[in-house]
Amino acid sequence: MLHQVGVSSQYRRLTRGGATELRGRLPMLFSPLPQLFRRTTPQVRFHSILFEQLSDGGDVDVRDTPSCFRDLNLDQVLESMLDGREEYRLEAFFYSPLTTAASVLYRHETLQDLEKKEVFDTVADFSRRMRGVRAHLSRVAKLHHRYERERWFLDAAEAYVTAVSTLKEELTLRDVDSRALVGLRGYLETYVDSPDFSTFVADTQKVKDNLASVVYRVHIRGSRVEVSPYGGEPDYTPEVEQTFAKFRQGDVDDYRVHFVDRAGMNHIEARILDLVVRLNPGVFSTLDDYCARYESFLDDTVVRFEREVQFYLAYLEFIERFKTAGLPFCYPQVSSRSKDIHVREAFDVALANTLVPGKKVVCNDFRLEGTERILVVTGANQGGKTTFAR
Repeated sequence: MLHQVGVSSQYRRLTRGGATELRGRLPMLFSPLPQLFRRTTPQVRFHSILFEQLSDGGDVDVRDTPSCFRDLNLDQVLESMLDGREEYRLEAFFYSPLTTAASVLYRHETLQDLEKKEVFDTVADFSRRMRGVRAHLSRVAKLHHRYERERWFLDAAEAYVTAVSTLKEELTLRDVDSRALVGLRGYLETYVDSPDFSTFVADTQKVKDNLASVVYRVHIRGSRVEVSPYGGEPDYTPEVEQTFAKFRQGDVDDYRVHFVDRAGMNHIEARILDLVVRLNPGVFSTLDDYCARYESFLDDTVVRFEREVQFYLAYLEFIERFKTAGLPFCYPQVSSRSKDIHVREAFDVALANTLVPGKKVVCNDFRLEGTERILVVTGANQGGKTTFAR
């Protein structure tokens, strides 16, 4: 079958002597080089969606799990909240409490923007596209054939262009007020409209078009496979279908099967590709130059944003189940002057996570005022003291 030897089935004809001659366009599955790449571009006032000053989060990735997380079962809450987002390594962000009212407000503004469905969906779509970029790049490390790697690299670059350009366009249509997302929008406008990015987009499309223009013939006779230039031979597929159409009695069951997604080409596919490269040296030389020139096409700020925004997305998705059950959430007012603490209708998220939607969750109020600094909670064993502490 044509797909099994790494070409598309756009051309096929039957020849005398039982041989099958196949012709096809170069498939869209040949790909890139093995590192994860980083590029830093425009200097616009946006650094982080979590930290107004990037230096505030400088050592966040080396934070250890606080002992209180295990004591209060907060590690279980975090595990549930971050399920499915392990690749982002978000735990450290939750281990790092903010120390100023201004930094808390910065996150509150951002979270309020992301609570808007259209903004949330825009960012979630961008994240999905970026996961596709990383999937392409991670596949590169598993491949052995040079031009298979480079083709995946090109696919990753194209997916990245689409992800960033779409995010930029979508954010211009969204109602955002937070300093973080307004700053991100401005950064993306400068980045996407920059000469470097525009050249990158144009070069990506040019190389893609070059590869799509490659057409060749694969001639199979027994165990012998020959690859040669396509000479404009007619496609006999319509004629064969027309000849046998009169025997058609209706639709038949679909017996097609899905092929297992292998880590790379087999030796026959690789050999066919080698011969195609020999027939089209200019096209593949251009691909070589492209991969070398854009080895580090990922922008640091864009990559950091996509990781950090998971902090907000994970939280919003996690609390949605509780809000649906009628449990209250709010944005606490914080002060750098007053030490008073007033809490109403607080509940234990760890317990609620196991009960919703099965049982009713009991909420509690408490307050510390004036010179009060310590709450003393007493009661019988299994009476809810740890639950209240959480």
